[in-house]
Amino acid sequence: MRKIKSKEDIEKRQNIKAWVVGGVLIALMVLSPLGFSLFNRGGGGNNPDKIEYQGFEFVRNQNGYWKVEIDGETFTTRYNPLETENISMDFIFSRSYFYNKPLYYVYGNENAMNEFLYNLGRFSERAQEVCLENKKCRGEFVIKNCSSNVIVFNENNVSESIKIYKEQNCVFINAEDKEQSRAVDRIIFKVLEIQN
Repeated sequence: MRKIKSKEDIEKRQNIKAWVVGGVLIALMVLSPLGFSLFNRGGGGNNPDKIEYQGFEFVRNQNGYWKVEIDGETFTTRYNPLETENISMDFIFSRSYFYNKPLYYVYGNENAMNEFLYNLGRFSERAQEVCLENKKCRGEFVIKNCSSNVIVFNENNVSESIKIYKEQNCVFINAEDKEQSRAVDRIIFKVLEIQN
């Protein structure tokens, strides 16, 4: 059996509901423009999908990669130059390193390796996976030493900073698996003379 409610109880309950609904509507009206301004990716002068760096315009595509056009050619990277500025590369490295020459690489993170080959492999005569002399490899490959142009991907198992260095003609990329793409992008920016 239901309890009989007085007219005052019914009015009180309706007033509470009206206040709750009104409060929710006011909160929506106040928070909607704020949320729109905070999470809108397309508008205004501060567009997170487009940056300018040292005179180069980087635009993020629908897949989240950054594209830059240089001399009529498009280059695509996972990171933009602002995200690689803190990676040290204190040696000279340019297109002449592998221009019209074979480019050899020791297998690493597949995404990083493919990104490197897509962007910089176009300048080489050909690209080929090899095994570096005195190193254990994951298959039977031609053995090369550092008298050849070799890019060597070394995975760090611990969280260390990215280290890129050169010994003779070998360029070594020491980084965690997930950071190898960022290291490769730093190399790409150096070769394309976007960063020093």
